[in-house]
Amino acid sequence: MEDQAPPDEAELEVARTLRNKELKMYSIIREIVVYLMYIFIIVVISYFSRDENAYRMRQTIQETFLENFEQIKTIDEFWSWAQGSLLDGLQPGQWYNSQAADNIGPLVADKISMLVGYAILRQLRVKEGGCESPVPLLGLTCTSEYSWEIEEHGNYRPGWEDDNYNRSTDAGRLEYSYTQSGEIESYPFEGIMAIYTGGGYVVHLDGNKEELVQRMQQLQHEGWLDRNTRAVVVEFSVYNAQVNLFSYARFLLEVLPSGNMMPSYKISPVRLLSYYSSLDTLKLVCQVVYFGFLLYFMYRELRELCRDRTKYFADIWNWIELFVIAVSIAAIVAYFYKLVVTNSLLDDLARANGRNSTYVNLQYVTGWNQLYEYLVACLVYAATLKLFRLLRFNRRMSLLSSTIRHCSKELTAFTIIIGVLLVSFSMLGYLVLGIHLKDFSSFVDAFETLVGTTMGYFEVDEIIAAKPFMGTIIFVTFTLSMAFVILNVFIGWDEY
Repeated sequence: MEDQAPPDEAELEVARTLRNKELKMYSIIREIVVYLMYIFIIVVISYFSRDENAYRMRQTIQETFLENFEQIKTIDEFWSWAQGSLLDGLQPGQWYNSQAADNIGPLVADKISMLVGYAILRQLRVKEGGCESPVPLLGLTCTSEYSWEIEEHGNYRPGWEDDNYNRSTDAGRLEYSYTQSGEIESYPFEGIMAIYTGGGYVVHLDGNKEELVQRMQQLQHEGWLDRNTRAVVVEFSVYNAQVNLFSYARFLLEVLPSGNMMPSYKISPVRLLSYYSSLDTLKLVCQVVYFGFLLYFMYRELRELCRDRTKYFADIWNWIELFVIAVSIAAIVAYFYKLVVTNSLLDDLARANGRNSTYVNLQYVTGWNQLYEYLVACLVYAATLKLFRLLRFNRRMSLLSSTIRHCSKELTAFTIIIGVLLVSFSMLGYLVLGIHLKDFSSFVDAFETLVGTTMGYFEVDEIIAAKPFMGTIIFVTFTLSMAFVILNVFIGWDEY
């Protein structure tokens, strides 16, 4: 038998190279398939973190309570809204045949959602003489804007006339004695003008409509809201059993030292009762599988860190991996803590036997639910961004990344120029148009408006109507300047 000659070394090298490419291709394909499964799990979890009925429930509450609310500018207008739309919304009202619907339980005006506990009305006040008027006029004292340092915490008699009232010994009224945030399980929240504490002077809106109207009329006659009031808050919670959603509602009126009121509101639907359907079972399975993925990613990154040591932190994609792991851990912690808070809240609900029994505040649990949703949103974004890394073998993707890397200095220079233009025109717009247009009423608002103008969203008619001459100059100059700079960016990119 004739001996076969050994393979040529050049042919062996070609075969080795081809085999290595095949192994690398198989590794990339396997990584892509696994990661697409991971993306699918995240998308399912993020989808179940929202409920499609939440928007409809929010719209129902808006239609019930927002009539004339956003037009409130004075204290008298607030009392009209409170004694009208607010109390009408908190009661079941009448049936189609004008018969009273008092026998259907603690339902609100839509006759579907149940009022959880009762609503409260509270105000936050500042101390008298919180500032000094530069021009003393008729002996009036000056009251400043709201801040935690000058918030009023004292106890008074009706009319805010006597500060010698002792809550523990005198048989006074709670509407004029300060209630700590812990007593109503309330927490600080952000308004338009300031961040407000969870305490205040509280009115419990428990009882029928006639009693509540009389109580509000008495408070209005006594001047319960006056020049020292800085915020009026209405808070309540409802539950819709048909869609299994709770909702926390807060209607806020911020009182400026000038006397005007700034209305705003927050309605936060949240699902507290989970794992009651087959889809919830799928959600639970996906959460368990995701936890397994997380353990695998943590093991893989720890192994690479031990292997590469300090070189590990030189790769930007490793930082993204660490970010994904950190956000995942934070989301898991937030989710389980939300379950703990929910169980405690449900125990409180079980002890509440009706509308007049207790006040139940869902602010805390909705806050944790919102934090969890934000973390899941960040996780979806970062995980999707990692797909660019998996597509690195594609020539067009590698060409794009190489182009951005090589022209990074030029892009940085253009970014600085655009930033300088935005800041300068934002300050100009704020100074010229700030007292005329809400979109320019602060530097931040002006900056956001000009960024939107750059992308084609603007209301030039309002600008020209407010300041015909200067408004036209600002708008034309800004649009031409930004168009010139952005055009040069694309011209430079094309030449590069």
